[in-house]
Amino acid sequence: MADPFTLGAVGGVVLSEAIKFLYGQAGELIKLRREKRVKKTTTDAQVFATPTELQEPDPELAAHFEPDLRELRHALADYADGVDPVETSDRALIDAVGALRNILEIVYHRDLTLRGESRQTANADVTGEARVREVAGYVAAVRAGRLVSGSVRGRLEAERVEAGGEAIGVDVDSVE
Repeated sequence: MADPFTLGAVGGVVLSEAIKFLYGQAGELIKLRREKRVKKTTTDAQVFATPTELQEPDPELAAHFEPDLRELRHALADYADGVDPVETSDRALIDAVGALRNILEIVYHRDLTLRGESRQTANADVTGEARVREVAGYVAAVRAGRLVSGSVRGRLEAERVEAGGEAIGVDVDSVE
């Protein structure tokens, strides 16, 4: 979830433009996934702290997040179209923008911090793989205590898991 003190602090104009970009990018991602092609997009230097080119979204993550992308696009449609005013104090709006941004950051493996936003970015990209014959205790391809942002993939292959054994692809205590 987005921190209202970071997104809400950027100002209505930047937030409005960011909503339009994120909303449009989510729609493009859904279309591109359906058409199985890639389109390069560059973020706007007036809106984002570090303009960057978005290309080659992770197809598995895009598929996984498609229902969320659709839901968040619907929640932001009237703001993106200018029907409803963008209020930086609107917690539901800030949360929806933050959630959409987080998904796009994960799918594109890119930071999308807004200009004027002070945001600690610790976008992790973690992949773990474990192949074992027998599991008598505990084994995980990835084990993390707390995740704030980024993407995590774990793949575990076990020929046999004994009674009481645990074989886990990704084991995370908390996601924020």
